[in-house]
Amino acid sequence: MHTSLSIVDAMTKAVDNAAVVIPVLIAKYHTSANCRKELEYADKQGKPIVPIGLQRDYIPKEWLSFVLGNNFWHDLYQDPLYSSKLEAFLEVVHAHASSARV
Repeated sequence: MHTSLSIVDAMTKAVDNAAVVIPVLIAKYHTSANCRKELEYADKQGKPIVPIGLQRDYIPKEWLSFVLGNNFWHDLYQDPLYSSKLEAFLEVVHAHASSARV
């Protein structure tokens, strides 16, 4: 008998095992029910959330804005400062991962 995890089980397992959760902020993320469940679960579990923006002029709204709260999000969409923004983003992720207890 083949047993497989449901998508929700797989997402909760991934969040439980994550040092940092990195949502990719695009319009489709906002409209995805599964992305919402996963991010709300990560927030409830107290996981560090380090969002990145990859869509021009996208601003989180509604539930996504609420869950992200005061989390600074790194806008990495095509930008002349992309490399410096990426370095700053990676430093934040590394700091959270280094101090996380998984």
